[in-house]
Amino acid sequence: MNRNLPLKFGQLLCLAACFSSAATWAEKADRTQPITIEADSANLDQQKGQMVYEGNVILTQGSLLLKASKIVATDKGNGQQQATAVGSPAYFKQLLDAKDGQAAEWVEGQAKRIDYDSSSEEVRLVEQARIKRGQDSAVGHSISYHGKTEVFQVNGGGKNGRVTVILQPKSKP
Repeated sequence: MNRNLPLKFGQLLCLAACFSSAATWAEKADRTQPITIEADSANLDQQKGQMVYEGNVILTQGSLLLKASKIVATDKGNGQQQATAVGSPAYFKQLLDAKDGQAAEWVEGQAKRIDYDSSSEEVRLVEQARIKRGQDSAVGHSISYHGKTEVFQVNGGGKNGRVTVILQPKSKP
């Protein structure tokens, strides 16, 4: 058994939760903290490069908190990983580094499914998706964040699906 494999998957799951609205600004100190994953069960399939955590899954690393019913993480090789957290809802919270002289703020989100793909640096919150950063928030059927381009997309879904985005006015110095 490769003893480094669970840590690799733990780091992958940390990345999955770091998607937030600003994954690139997540607390840098969190990356150096130990990862703790608690669950009712864990299953490693080395042939598939897959780790499955089930039952009241709680992942923590520094300020990061991720809660889900189930988390599946897959190592695709060449440093590429994918992870999916499901729940009713799956939930995450993390403190973001201060930026441009502003105070650090919390980002939190939830959805029935949270997907992360390292190759595209994309995170998707799917079904009853909500994300909040400070006092700003977005709600829709799905929310995507592309880490490479720092572009968000909020979709309402269905014929009459609507999105709600609330942005607070920026205070002037």
